[in-house]
Amino acid sequence: MARLSASLSLAALLTAGASIVNAQTPSPAPFHGRYSELKGKSFAEEPFSITVTDYLGGFGFGFSYRVTNTGSSPASFELGDLAIVGADGNQPVASVSGSSNFVDLNTARIVILPGAHIIRLVLYDSVKYPAKLYCKGQLLAEFTK
Repeated sequence: MARLSASLSLAALLTAGASIVNAQTPSPAPFHGRYSELKGKSFAEEPFSITVTDYLGGFGFGFSYRVTNTGSSPASFELGDLAIVGADGNQPVASVSGSSNFVDLNTARIVILPGAHIIRLVLYDSVKYPAKLYCKGQLLAEFTK
């Protein structure tokens, strides 16, 4: 009985220690720069890698991005997890261009298989600079026009 209690205590201690180490792992520093410099930038949001593949500089505000599952098992990605917040605090509603069906980006969830990726073009209404790009509440980038 004492050996079982000691084993459970050791397991609890190891679990707590691992949680503390994970909680103290620093996040990568957010990107700071111009909107046009976002093209080609990659951001890690485990198990995903999010890469800005293009931006719409002359036709309004928007960008296309690729989300790759870098993990070893299927994972779901909610399209609404990516958000832009303008300097005035406005968080524009995103829409998918070229879709014949309406897609509610706040609830659309896609399962991405290991090694697979999706590409999306996202358009936003006007944004006041400097603006911030978030994924699941984590700041990925802060950018100006």
